[in-house]
Amino acid sequence: AVRTNSSVGTMETVIQAAEEHPYLAFTLVFSTAMYLLDDLYLGLRQLRLYRSAALPAELRGLIEETEFEKSRVYQLDRKSYSLIHGLFSQVHSYFVLLLGLLPFLWRVSGAALAAVGWDVPGEVIHSLAFLFCSTLLDTLIELPWSYYYNFKLEARHGFNRQSFGFFIKDQLKQFALNVVIMTMVTTILIAVITHGGPYFYLLAWGFMFIVSLLLTALYADYIAPLFDKFVELPAGDLRKGIEALAEQLSFPLKKLFLVKGSERSSHSNAYFSGLFKNKRIVLYDTLLPPVVPPSMIARTPESAPLVDQPAAPDAPASKDAQAPASKDSDAVGKDDRDDDDTPKHVRCGCTTEEIVAILAHELGHWSLSHIPKMFFVAQANFFILFYAFGFFMTNQAIYADFGFVDEQPVIIGLLVVISFLFAPFNALMSYFSTFLTRRHEFQADAFAATLGHGKSLQSALVKIEKDNLGFPLCDPLYAALHLSHPTLLERLRFIGQQSKKAQ
Repeated sequence: AVRTNSSVGTMETVIQAAEEHPYLAFTLVFSTAMYLLDDLYLGLRQLRLYRSAALPAELRGLIEETEFEKSRVYQLDRKSYSLIHGLFSQVHSYFVLLLGLLPFLWRVSGAALAAVGWDVPGEVIHSLAFLFCSTLLDTLIELPWSYYYNFKLEARHGFNRQSFGFFIKDQLKQFALNVVIMTMVTTILIAVITHGGPYFYLLAWGFMFIVSLLLTALYADYIAPLFDKFVELPAGDLRKGIEALAEQLSFPLKKLFLVKGSERSSHSNAYFSGLFKNKRIVLYDTLLPPVVPPSMIARTPESAPLVDQPAAPDAPASKDAQAPASKDSDAVGKDDRDDDDTPKHVRCGCTTEEIVAILAHELGHWSLSHIPKMFFVAQANFFILFYAFGFFMTNQAIYADFGFVDEQPVIIGLLVVISFLFAPFNALMSYFSTFLTRRHEFQADAFAATLGHGKSLQSALVKIEKDNLGFPLCDPLYAALHLSHPTLLERLRFIGQQSKKAQ
């Protein structure tokens, strides 16, 4: 009876607290529900599939059992890490909300400004100091997790190529870049919201529209080079094939780059970027074969660190010849790679025809206007959030629920309303974006197949799957809500069907 009375008393206390702080209670309940259903339940479903799935009959002969098992172990490790990290993040969010970390950081940042004589009227400087403190704290909290993921998990499977010094430099660059962009955007956004009047949401949305365009325009020339080395793709069959594809599609190709992604990881990638008529295509060197034939890419002084020399014709085959073995390449990467015995993942790489097929898929996104469509979705999302924020920005009860009883800073209102109170809307938008992205991937595959690149695209996807230790299967519910790209098996089937139609 005593235990029952105690339980009833505890429940009454919880209910009373929820009634006194309804916005905080809503945030905690929805956050917990999303974690249990979206992260934990769906994550465990996918983990179970990794453990039990067998190599599909359709993929036998394309993927060996040993390769399938390697990808299974890799994905099990990644998903286990994700589940543990997700639990940590959820517990961390409880600490932030229940222990009042937001008002604490607001007070600390204000005290720091006062200590250095920057305690000026207005909330812009205070808001910037608050964001700097919170960003710094989040970076420090995530740093051990990022270290473990790269230097333990990725290295265990032969993917990590960076040294600890390279990793730290990357982290510092990312932090500095975030602070610079955050400072400029926050300063103007607060001014717009504060002085924009009843239609501030139109001005705020217009400002974010301009910011989005500027970041897209500046990314290739000023942001990406901070993290990777880019050189013009040298002459050769590969460049000829890509330029012929661009000409066929009237794609306004201005620059064609090769980037040394292998200094960081052996995962492969290719993409295009740029606004309007200023387009560029970027290939990661990890997409190339371990030893690049001279007919594929001519070796030039500028590209020497990025291109591996072929073995001599009458040189005996060796284990070392299967991995990047260029003397220049080793010299360039020596300071930024581990010298221990960590296994290195040996990739297959793609042929010229396969890389052209991959880019036919990528340019399919351009031809089918997928990028503008996703940009429109993002801008519609911005508009809805800013418009809705106008109904809550002066609600003192919201600020009080999250520890701001005497103040109503704009930056806190944005954070609370958009990140916490509008979490259900954000989740729906995330699912919708995932659905659109998967749909676009199928459409781009069909586009490449229609151009006659179906078979080469299929073989390229198999190689990329093996090079990245991707898993060709996925739980249907997990895929519907989380997987932005169809599985390998789905894509091979679809491309085969589209190729037959094209014939």
